[in-house]
Amino acid sequence: MDDDKVTKKKNSLFYNVIWMDRVFRTRSTTEDLLSPEREAGNITSRDYDASLDFLPNYHRYYPILCCLGATSLVLLRPAKWSQAKQGMTAFTLGFAGFTLGKFVLLNAHYEYVRSLENPAGFDRAMQNIKNRLGTHVPEGFIIERIYEPSSTDNAYGTQIPEHESSIMLPTTADSSSRQASQTPPHKPPSKWDQIRNANNRAANTSSWDALRQKHEKEAVKSRNAGEEVQWSES
Repeated sequence: MDDDKVTKKKNSLFYNVIWMDRVFRTRSTTEDLLSPEREAGNITSRDYDASLDFLPNYHRYYPILCCLGATSLVLLRPAKWSQAKQGMTAFTLGFAGFTLGKFVLLNAHYEYVRSLENPAGFDRAMQNIKNRLGTHVPEGFIIERIYEPSSTDNAYGTQIPEHESSIMLPTTADSSSRQASQTPPHKPPSKWDQIRNANNRAANTSSWDALRQKHEKEAVKSRNAGEEVQWSES
C-alpha cells in the first residue's frame, strides 16, 4: 500500500499570476471565457462561482493602493525637513508600500488557487483559453498547485495538503530550456536542396558577370565616342 502511494504520479497546475490578472479583468470577460469550460465539465460550479468573485476583483490594484497610502505618510513629516529628505522618504515609503501590496496580491491568488475544487479541470480550462486567445504568456510569479488524479473520475483531482502549493519564479535556465525545446531540430539539407542552392549561386554569379560585361562595354563605347569627337574637331 505504501509503495502505491510513493509511485503514484502527481500532476501540477502552474498558475501565472500576471496572465490571469491581464485576461480576467472584468466580470463579463470572465463569464464569457469560463462559461464554455463549465459547460464542458472542466470547471465545477463551485470553482466557477469562486472565479467570478475573485478574478475580476480589485485585488490587482493592491500594489498601487498600498504605494499611494504609504507615500501619503510623508505628509506627516516635520516642517523643517528639506525637499531632498522629503523626496527620499516618499520614495522609500512608496517602494515599501508597493512591495507590501505585491505580497498581499500574491497571497490572495495563493489562497484562491488552494481553494480550487478541481485543479486538474481548471488547468485544462486555462490551457484551452490560452489556445483560443493566442496571447503571449508573460513570465512572472507562478503558483504551483500539485494534485493527484482521482481513480474514479479523471476530470476531478483530490485535495492536496497546503504545503504542496508554492509560489516560484521562472529561472533563466527554465526559460532557456523552454526555448530550446520549442526550437525545431536542425535537419540536414537534402540532395534537392543542395542542387537548388548550387543553381541559385550559379544564377547569381551569371547575373553579376552579365552586369559587369555590360558596364565594361558601355565604358568602351563612351571612350570611343570621345575619341571620335576629338578627331572631328581637329
